[in-house]
Amino acid sequence: MSHELEEVIRKCSEEIRLDPEDFWAWMARAYAYANNGDYNQAIEDYEAAIDFQPEWYDGTRNWTGDGGYVWLNRASDNISKGDFDQAIEDCGIAIWLDPKDCWTWTARGDAWIEAGGATIERGETYKRKRDYDEAIADYSEAIRLEPKETYAWMARADAYAAIGDYGKAIK
Repeated sequence: MSHELEEVIRKCSEEIRLDPEDFWAWMARAYAYANNGDYNQAIEDYEAAIDFQPEWYDGTRNWTGDGGYVWLNRASDNISKGDFDQAIEDCGIAIWLDPKDCWTWTARGDAWIEAGGATIERGETYKRKRDYDEAIADYSEAIRLEPKETYAWMARADAYAAIGDYGKAIK
């Protein structure tokens, strides 16, 4: 663990000890744990942040949605640790809370594909077919929301290629 991450975790832990309902301390410590690869601890801290999320904080990157960002972070950590079913569930909550966040739809698309055992790698097709229809639907929604987001386009193309629909993959 880097010295910087250790320091963030130490400071956040102290703040949580002093004020166990400090939403931002839970969020910052969760992020530090995730950056260190300790996804289980990060997920625990995101769960605490969800419990203590202030009413005025809506949880989105653009500060206009209804709270999906905490759930998206937790989903990302669940993907990283291989708990794809929980990641899909977390993304579903994030989408319900903030249906216009393109990254939430993209993350759930990733989780559908990862849940099947394949990985997303740009420039490669998938070896086996899994839940690609669900992934394609989520990538399509992400593209509808943010047409200039190239990752969603690439991920959808990979999913189409994985099921052999090369015409749609190159569109």
